[in-house]
Amino acid sequence: MIDRDARDRAAALVEGFWSGTTTNRQLEAAWPGREDKGLDAVFDLVWGLHDDSRSTPLVKPTAPIQSSTV
Repeated sequence: MIDRDARDRAAALVEGFWSGTTTNRQLEAAWPGREDKGLDAVFDLVWGLHDDSRSTPLVKPTAPIQSSTV
């Protein structure tokens, strides 16, 4: 079942996590119910982006990734 309100809340949480204003613990605690299979998939993807052993915002690399041309 698609839950539009829950998806909107999840989108705001992911945006906050991506921008660094929301920690992984805040994201997990506020995540809307997991009855919507789409939300379940997004949560599983986002969960893999952080260290779940401590509370921290998402840390993105500051330097551009260099590709090798060999």
